[in-house]
Amino acid sequence: MKTKKKGYLTINDEPYESLEMLSISLFSGLLGLDLGLHAAGFECKVALDIDKDAAAITKLNFPELPYLTEDIRNITPEELMSIAKINAGELDLLAGGPPCQSFSKSGKRKGLDDERGVLFQHYIRLLKEIRPRAFLLENVRGILSSNKGEDWKTILQSFKDTGYTVYWKVLDAANYGVPQFRQRLFIVGFRDRIKYQFPAETHSESNSELQGYLPYVTVNEAIGDLFDSTDFPAYNGKYAHLLEEIPEGLNYSYYCKERGHPNPLFDWRSKFWYFLLKIDRDRPSLTIQANPGNNTGPFHWENRKLGISELKRLQTIPDKHKMLGSYMTNHRLIGNAVPPLLAKSIGKSIKEALKANILLSESEYEQIQIDSFKNTKVRSGRGSGLGKFEIINGNVVVNSRSLWDEVAAASEQ
Repeated sequence: MKTKKKGYLTINDEPYESLEMLSISLFSGLLGLDLGLHAAGFECKVALDIDKDAAAITKLNFPELPYLTEDIRNITPEELMSIAKINAGELDLLAGGPPCQSFSKSGKRKGLDDERGVLFQHYIRLLKEIRPRAFLLENVRGILSSNKGEDWKTILQSFKDTGYTVYWKVLDAANYGVPQFRQRLFIVGFRDRIKYQFPAETHSESNSELQGYLPYVTVNEAIGDLFDSTDFPAYNGKYAHLLEEIPEGLNYSYYCKERGHPNPLFDWRSKFWYFLLKIDRDRPSLTIQANPGNNTGPFHWENRKLGISELKRLQTIPDKHKMLGSYMTNHRLIGNAVPPLLAKSIGKSIKEALKANILLSESEYEQIQIDSFKNTKVRSGRGSGLGKFEIINGNVVVNSRSLWDEVAAASEQ
C-alpha cells in the first residue's frame, strides 16, 4: 500500500505531552476533542454523553474510561467529581461542545429557543460547581449570528457571570493541519484573570510558505493511499448518474446555464452547496457533515461516497480508533467530532497559559475583549459566483478565481 505523504499528520505522529493535568468531558461523543486534549497532556477522568452509540465505541477503544450515558440535565456536579476523585476547584479543565444543530445553518437555527440550545445552561451549571481552573467549549460559528446575535450575547454574558475570564475565536481546522475546511467557535475561560492566546495558525495556501506557513494538507495527502477502501455504501438514486461528469471541486451547479452547461438540468442556486459536491483531492475537503442526505457530498473523486476510514482521516481521527454500527451512525459521530489534531493545539495553548499564570489587569483584559470582537475572522462568503467556469491545469476556475473561494462558506456548517 502506498505511504501517506508527510504533510498529513494525526495526534499519533508526534510525541504525546506528559499527562500533567486532569479533565472532565461533557457532550463527549466520539472523544474527538478529548483525544486531542489527551495528546496535549490532559487526562480525562470521566466522560458524559447521552449517545449510546458513542458510548459503545468508546468502551471498545477505552474500556477503562468511565463514560456515562446520561442526560446532562440529570447529572449533578457531585457525581462527576466523585467518579473523577476530585473536590471542587481541583480540576484543571472542563471541556465539551453542546449540540450545535440549534445554531447551525444545517439545522433550523432555533437557537436558545430550541431544547438543545439550552444545554449551554447545564454546562454552565456544572462549571459553577466544579470550578475548574479552565474550561473549553466548541460550537458552530453560526452561534455568533443566531437570532441576530442575541443568543451569542446571552451565552457570552452567562459565562462572564460565572466570574471566569473568557476568550473566544473562530478557528478553521485547515489552518492547523487538518485536511478539511471546518470553521468552529471556541470559547476558553480561566478561573483567574490570566493571559491567554489561541494557538498560532500553522498552515495556509501553498504560496504562503515564505510567510512561515506550511501549505494546506490536501485530501489526497490524507486518503490517497486508501485506494482499496470498501467501507462505504453504494450510491444510487435519481441523481447518482450525474456525479461522474462533475469535475472535482464542483457541485450540481455544473449543470446550470450560469456555468455554461449546454443542457442545464438545475436552476441556479436551487440546491444546497453540498448537493452532488465532488471533493477536490488537491485541496482540503469541505466540512464533513454529520447527517448527510443521499445526495450530500463531499463525494469521492471516484464518484462514490467516502468510506468510514477516509472520513476518519479527514477528521484526523487515528486509524486505530475502532468503530461500531452502521455507516450512517459512524458518519454522524465522525461528522460531529472535533478534529483531534486541532484539539491538541488548543489543549497545548491552554496548558501553557495555566503553567505561565500571567495575570492581567482589568484594563488589559477589557482591551483583549474589544480586540476579540474586531478580529473575529471567518472565511469569505460565496460571492455572486456568476460566469462560465473553466478547467485550468485541472482546477475548476470561475471568473479567474478558484471555485473554492465561492463555496468555502459551507465550512461553517
